Amino acid sequence: MFFKTSIKQKGGAHYTHYRLCESYREGRFIRNRTLLSIGELESELPADKISLLCKRINQVYYEGKMFVISSFRDDRVEALCTNYVAQLREAETAEKAIKKAAVNCSCPNILNLPAGIKNPPGSLLRRLSAVPFILPRQA
Repeated sequence: MFFKTSIKQKGGAHYTHYRLCESYREGRFIRNRTLLSIGELESELPADKISLLCKRINQVYYEGKMFVISSFRDDRVEALCTNYVAQLREAETAEKAIKKAAVNCSCPNILNLPAGIKNPPGSLLRRLSAVPFILPRQA
């Protein structure tokens, strides 16, 4: 997991937009997938702590490491990490529900999302647009 950055200049000011991405293999090619569009982080976190945030999200989301030694702990990083991991898990739940609805539903436009997920992320819907819809056989 890593942060991809895009720097844009508008009116003489530079703006940096962050996206949380992961790499995956598709055949013999390595591709990148955007998991979460974060936006501007510098207003919430110093630039030297951004790599720590990415490492911490990876530890919590993939490895399940919730405990941090107190001397290395940064409360702002932990708060942002908890927020972003919750968003990732919600998107993962929505993705599973959409795939399940695609298999069980005769109409691919109806999404039976679990309670609490009102608006699935757009990146998730774009990713699932390639999922083939399996329609039940008509008797």
